[in-house]
Amino acid sequence: MALHPGDRVKVHGPAIQVGFGERMTLRREATVEQAGLLERAWVRFAAHFELAELYEVSFTPGRLL
Repeated sequence: MALHPGDRVKVHGPAIQVGFGERMTLRREATVEQAGLLERAWVRFAAHFELAELYEVSFTPGRLL
């Protein structure tokens, strides 16, 4: 099953913590709730604005002290 924008995934089972530098492979059951057409369109629309926040850059002449 392919996931699309707006879909919700719930992974079943207890919480897992993996320490820094450790590696773990698990197999879990998951439930996927597919988004409706309107919700999917809204998520795609809103994502453009969130992506635009990454482009906010300021160029200042010289060095900041």
